[in-house]
Amino acid sequence: MVGKRGLLVILVFFEGFFYARSQAVVGVNYGAMADNLPEPSATARLLASTTISRLRLYTPDAALMSAVAAGAPNVSLLVGVPNSDVPVLASSPSAALSYASANLLPFLPSLSAVSVGNEALSQDPSSLDPSLLLPAMENLLAALPSPSSVKISTVHSMAILAQSDPPSSGAFHPELAGTLDPILAFLSRTGAPLMINPYPWFAYSADPTPKP
Repeated sequence: MVGKRGLLVILVFFEGFFYARSQAVVGVNYGAMADNLPEPSATARLLASTTISRLRLYTPDAALMSAVAAGAPNVSLLVGVPNSDVPVLASSPSAALSYASANLLPFLPSLSAVSVGNEALSQDPSSLDPSLLLPAMENLLAALPSPSSVKISTVHSMAILAQSDPPSSGAFHPELAGTLDPILAFLSRTGAPLMINPYPWFAYSADPTPKP
């Protein structure tokens, strides 16, 4: 049965997701939690037949990444590092280099960005120490060839906001400042984007009242 992430969910990714331009592009999230996924080569052919130019993977997938690089070279990849792998990357630069060499470096021509962890600041601290996030990002950046156009970031949930309604009053949770501020400084220094998992349909369905 197809899982929650088992479908290609079409999203609009603004070009600023990877680098600044004034146009929008179309991308998809590719979830692997299903038992009827197409073959990697079929996925690549499908992507190549459309205007889709961004593909997000929640975990490194060598077969799919190779297929996309060969069959859909115009598609850029955003590859996620699972939360379970963050402590490994944070442990040492050499560990991050080994991880990058096995999972990322072979696909550099197609790789646009790497998300270290997924909604890590909103997880139970007992499952992932939030203080490991920035060292993992720094070590992974150091593992990339220099100079590199690949951006290193992390994806947050909307839960990092103390207030989001109305949108003009949005603010981060003050208690996250000690962890989030250095991450924001890293993103600013490296030119990487702040990544958020928005779920606008759920927000709208819960409260369809127009907001100022």
